[in-house]
Amino acid sequence: MKKNKFFLILFLSFFSFFNISSSAAPPSDDEIANKLIYMGIINGYEDGSLRLDNTITRGEIVTVLTRILHPNDISISKLPFLDIEDHWAKKSICQIESLKIINGFEDGTFKPNNPITNTETIALLSRIVKKEHLLDSSVEWPYNYLNLGASLGFYELPVDSHNATRREVFHLIFLALDMKL
Repeated sequence: MKKNKFFLILFLSFFSFFNISSSAAPPSDDEIANKLIYMGIINGYEDGSLRLDNTITRGEIVTVLTRILHPNDISISKLPFLDIEDHWAKKSICQIESLKIINGFEDGTFKPNNPITNTETIALLSRIVKKEHLLDSSVEWPYNYLNLGASLGFYELPVDSHNATRREVFHLIFLALDMKL
């Protein structure tokens, strides 16, 4: 009986050691992309590439968010933004806007073809994971969201606001998914 307990403890110790050591290393960019593809969240381009070093547009990220959130179909009687009427992501933009996750600009536009910044991505994801209440109201945009992103483990400070790459956005989405969207 003692021998069996010894081997059981040895086995569990061995298993937990390898489990911890294998989870200690963060997943690679390719592993993250493959998981998001498997989950149906992202797609590659027609040529099969992901172009991880390219920027991602505001319209593209909203489309990705609809694959995560699966919002209800809505009837589009009035467009929330002036510049999306003929845009390929119009339906996704309207769905995500109805959830109050995205904002437009003061001029009434959404600018769906513009690259999204890392700060805008953090803002979207903080609304999705319901962490926006943690914003420091004494700090102005974009630093309030950059600080929030750092506190959520998205970034290490200091970080600047810049156009986000697909790699960066996919990594942030992966981290947000781990927070249980």
